[in-house]
Amino acid sequence: MWIFYCCPTGGFESVVAASIHTGILSLNRLPLEDELLSLPEFGVRHQLSGRPKKYGIDTLGNEVFILGIGREKGLVSNIVPSFFEANKLCPAQAKVVEINVPKVNIVTDYLFLNLRFDNRWKTKIIINNYFHIAQIVKEVLDQVN
Repeated sequence: MWIFYCCPTGGFESVVAASIHTGILSLNRLPLEDELLSLPEFGVRHQLSGRPKKYGIDTLGNEVFILGIGREKGLVSNIVPSFFEANKLCPAQAKVVEINVPKVNIVTDYLFLNLRFDNRWKTKIIINNYFHIAQIVKEVLDQVN
């Protein structure tokens, strides 16, 4: 199965979710700021590429991807089918998960998509919402196991 974690930039919430899913971060322990900053792809904005980026493989062999969707909620429904068609996959082989953390996305979409705020500021917001993201990942893990 292929699992796609999506967020506005593809470099913050989706990276944290993919890191939890692949075991880089713990479901049950709040990470330190430096742990977040050192994650692969953390702070890299993928919303302009329009392509999922492979992040890793989980313990069951599922491939985990990150995807930036900008402000376009419907973008996922356009990108993922094209990606599947190009890779000769069927939609039943995928799970698309939009990481929607209102306290993070409402305030920071504009700041991080347009003003390029420092990543350290974003880590504080993610840490405050970490267990919400972890719960979303736990639900995905329960479904794919």
